[in-house]
Amino acid sequence: MRKINERWWVGTELAYGTSKITPVSIDHFEGKNRIFEIKPEVFYSLAPQSRLKHFVSAEVFYLNQIGKDISGKYYDENDVYYSFSSADYKRTKYGLNINYSILLHKESSWFGFMPKIGFGIRQRNISYNNMRGREEEDAPRDGLPFDYHLNQQGSNLRFNFNVDMKFIFKF
Repeated sequence: MRKINERWWVGTELAYGTSKITPVSIDHFEGKNRIFEIKPEVFYSLAPQSRLKHFVSAEVFYLNQIGKDISGKYYDENDVYYSFSSADYKRTKYGLNINYSILLHKESSWFGFMPKIGFGIRQRNISYNNMRGREEEDAPRDGLPFDYHLNQQGSNLRFNFNVDMKFIFKF
């Protein structure tokens, strides 16, 4: 985050991951994955003179994930549940969030943190290509009811909920 003046701050988050550097599987898939995300954000300070900095912010985001020769399970566009032994996967997601956050950090300190909560809208597109070994299965009955719907094929516009915690280290 960079302070522009007493009220306005800007910041950007960049993330990149691959199956080679990530110790856990991504989205219930086994195989080669690559994911990239960027989130620029503009912050407005609600109490610039306060020791605790309260912010309202607008954040746009873009995510691109590609999987090659992955195996896993998913719902198709008609809510039929399948498993597959191999496929190419692509997910893009973009949208806008409005957030509220508190900066818990003294100017002289080397450590702080910043919890954030927000909501917005997002557009998600998921596609599977070159699929092999596809078999229809019974949908899971335990666990979170929306868990495998995260990998539902197709495009949809939905509500987006955002919870984040940043740890701040000054060097």
